Amino acid sequence: MAENRPTYYRAGTGPAGGASTASPQQTGRQSRSWIHTYRSVQERVQEFRRDHPNWSIRSQLVAVDPSAGYALAHAQILDENERVRSDGFKFASGENTPFVERAQTGAIGRALHFLGYTMQEEEEVEE
Repeated sequence: MAENRPTYYRAGTGPAGGASTASPQQTGRQSRSWIHTYRSVQERVQEFRRDHPNWSIRSQLVAVDPSAGYALAHAQILDENERVRSDGFKFASGENTPFVERAQTGAIGRALHFLGYTMQEEEEVEE
């Protein structure tokens, strides 16, 4: 079973990876555009650790069924006083996929997102 995931493109590219050649005048867009760049969980964890060296990320597998091919993970972000500041859950499944790793990484990513470490970075660009 294929998993539906959002698709992210760098500015000026499309689904086939081809560059967009339309100018703002041709498309009717304003002179500003937003570039959305994807930030991996690993990058967000590194930023989080720089910002909060005394905080911690705790994750656990809530449920795993290798024969059914699914996992549910829970992650918490704790401050230096062990108070939960954010948490997230992620369910992952699929045959021949690393569903346990995907569940754990996804739970950490969601907890980071709820704390403000989002998947996308927006930059304003003048054309």
